Amino acid sequence: MRKNVLSYEKGHPNPLFYRPTWQSLNGEWRVYFDDENKGLTDGWSNRIPEGTRPINVPYAYETPASGINETKEHNIVWYFKTFNNPQWGEKILLHFERIDYVFDGWLNGHYLGKHIGGYDAFARDITEFLNDGENLLSIRVYDDKDPSHLRGKQMWGDKPEGCFYPPTTGIYGDVWMEKVAHASIQGYDARGSYDEKTAYFRLLFTPEAIGSTLTIRLSYRGEEVATKSFTVDNIYHEEELGIPKKGFHAWSPAFPCLYDVELTLARNGQMSDKVLSYFGINEIQAKNHYLTLNGKKRYLKFVLYQGYHPEGGLTATEDEILQDIRLIKAMGFNGVRVHEKIESELFYYLADREGLLTDVEMPSPHVYNRFEADSAKSQFGRLVTDHVGHPSVMAYVAYNESWGVENVDISEELQEQLNSLYEMANRIDWTRPVISNDGWETTETDLVTFHNYAEDGKALASEFFGLKNRLANQDNFVVSGAKKAFAGEYHYSGQPYFLSEFFGAAFKKDVTKGWGYNHPVLNERAYLKRYRSLLRAIKKLGFSGYCATQFADTYQEKNGFVNDKREPKASLEAIKRANKSF
Repeated sequence: MRKNVLSYEKGHPNPLFYRPTWQSLNGEWRVYFDDENKGLTDGWSNRIPEGTRPINVPYAYETPASGINETKEHNIVWYFKTFNNPQWGEKILLHFERIDYVFDGWLNGHYLGKHIGGYDAFARDITEFLNDGENLLSIRVYDDKDPSHLRGKQMWGDKPEGCFYPPTTGIYGDVWMEKVAHASIQGYDARGSYDEKTAYFRLLFTPEAIGSTLTIRLSYRGEEVATKSFTVDNIYHEEELGIPKKGFHAWSPAFPCLYDVELTLARNGQMSDKVLSYFGINEIQAKNHYLTLNGKKRYLKFVLYQGYHPEGGLTATEDEILQDIRLIKAMGFNGVRVHEKIESELFYYLADREGLLTDVEMPSPHVYNRFEADSAKSQFGRLVTDHVGHPSVMAYVAYNESWGVENVDISEELQEQLNSLYEMANRIDWTRPVISNDGWETTETDLVTFHNYAEDGKALASEFFGLKNRLANQDNFVVSGAKKAFAGEYHYSGQPYFLSEFFGAAFKKDVTKGWGYNHPVLNERAYLKRYRSLLRAIKKLGFSGYCATQFADTYQEKNGFVNDKREPKASLEAIKRANKSF
């Protein structure tokens, strides 16, 4: 068990930004499926209608953990929660971690605004709308199966099939209130430089904080490392702190060293705001066709992580997250490709704490239209911004396998869509690689990634024969099926290259319930033999890393290293030995 940082409190949803006065609103709410779309005209923004049902937030109604577990589609869902005024004084923010897809909210009939997007966190100031006693929070969520929205692995047809799963509707992330001063820190992120032994901070303040003094304190295992104070003269500020050699500790999967951060805002000696956080030093660079983490060559040994759970769907408990992380590390993987979803802040904190590399991948749309393309840009920008502070994050992924941009190979408009997201992510966080289109038909990108489900090492070696020379000659070759490595006139320009999807074998005993890639294997011995043969081919082909499909069976996909109950299908030690051959 790794030691928690000082900003961790059991149950608090976000150790990256912690204030001590907060209250969870998780638990029993009331829900109404408004299939007739009558809630707005009937005044549900200020009252609870008859016929509501209990639901356990933060679980989507499609999951067993919600207490409803209903598969019928409901496009409009109303949520109701009553709570007492905590009487904190000052300002109170209401936080929503994730709501899919369009949010409209009211507190005691006062409108809290709209939010579009199912994957990023947002908050509302509810101070002026609170009653002294009981309060009513009413939320209307609209969601549908429009494939032009960001959907990820959520199905948009009549039933789950292939690699697409049951939908997720409504609230599926934590909801909580937090006491905040008017003169306060609105947000911040921190990144560390291994080469310069420096921590870089970007901070955002409320206008009332201008003229106050902000003090940043870094400590490591209880010992103060560095302190710096400055006067806030603008709502946005950048600052850097040098870290003495004696107190310098780099983050890595083997030694996930985390610094505690204390941000204190004061005026005339009177403190108005205090935020606890943490950060780790994990500088990522591309050198000579491979990646370095803190100056050392790092071979990426990733496993595809869908992040679905039998009871909670896309929502996991802390214990479930820890179980997954520890199983993944026990198999010898050093990272996960979080695939077509955004994990909770708690997941990323535990990855930071336990030493597991991750990525941030925007859930893909599946049909292109210009309006939703603009929405995708907005949502991707918010997702990148939300995750800059996590040392475990080593890349951002805009699109996957040309989903939602199917004609990118010949369309300049779609190529520009990929490039605009790539450029935006690099502007927000220039310290990490960005992948424009994972798998094939790449445009501007910092890493070149390929997907190929050859059955064994011999077949994979044949598919990628002469890979180094083909890349060096700027060839545009077929990666899988009819899909080429690069879109249009784009070509290789010296980036590290990875096999970011492969394997995905299923056991014969499981294929009556679902599917895997290629012929099913009969037993554990055949399973491990196939995996080892693919790894040997990957090594010979000169890839800078790989991502094996997949960690766990997910609904009809029976191609995990463990089943959906997290029971291993093969010896964890044997899988670890295979991964350690690199």
